[in-house]
Amino acid sequence: MNRAIRRYGLGLWLAWATAGVWASSSLALEQGCFSCHGDPPRANAPTFPQLAAHYARYRGESEAEIKLADKLRESHLFGSISAHARLSEENARTLMRWLIQGAP
Repeated sequence: MNRAIRRYGLGLWLAWATAGVWASSSLALEQGCFSCHGDPPRANAPTFPQLAAHYARYRGESEAEIKLADKLRESHLFGSISAHARLSEENARTLMRWLIQGAP
């Protein structure tokens, strides 16, 4: 981060970081994730803040995003949920990264 700030300036770095957050939350909206994980959540589905709190423990673990995204798509997390299985590998990784980072 410091290298990026020095190279591109704080304003540009903040714009880039904000775009990443926006892209992840809009991806969650686009994929229909808010249907179950929104406010109020559907049935027993956890909300995004609850998921972010749970996945915070994986921050700094380089392989966590990949492993959790694969588990999500293979229905090893939260049982067999067809919406999770339909996620592309890239989208699952993006969403897991967003959750691990706190779903800002």
